[in-house]
Amino acid sequence: MDSDTSGKRLGEPGLSRIANFTWAILAVVVLSGCLDSVQVEPAILWEGVLVPPDGSPVLVEGTAAMVANLADTQVGIGVRSVVAEDGALEPTLNWWLRSGRCDGPGAPIAEPDLFPPLTLDEGQGGSAEFVLQSRLSGRGTYAVELWSQIPGRSEVLACADMVRID
Repeated sequence: MDSDTSGKRLGEPGLSRIANFTWAILAVVVLSGCLDSVQVEPAILWEGVLVPPDGSPVLVEGTAAMVANLADTQVGIGVRSVVAEDGALEPTLNWWLRSGRCDGPGAPIAEPDLFPPLTLDEGQGGSAEFVLQSRLSGRGTYAVELWSQIPGRSEVLACADMVRID
């Protein structure tokens, strides 16, 4: 058999371990070079303040926020208080995310029924979250709407234009 400069012959067990170790080191070096070239997109953040429509008999104080991760988008809404002039307010409110701005048209980003209801506590506050199983574009415009569910009618109580945070 042939021998190398260390005196070991090719095919001996000690040389196999050295060759395996060398290949493992080489693989780590190659992979680390590949990993440096992979670009991970940073999370995209948005926030917005809930504002009732002009002339609304309901006062809403709250915010909405979104985080677009690599594979999903998390949307949340938080309400500190909801006060109706006539007191006719259901303890459970609906909300959803749509494209566009509050003062313009838009389409739902996901089916409105998929968003969990926002249940008001005794202090008329509450929060809810939803995870969209895709990453929203940082170039899009979005709005979060809060809806009342009074029997016989449904109306927007407040809307938040989502503003990207850079």
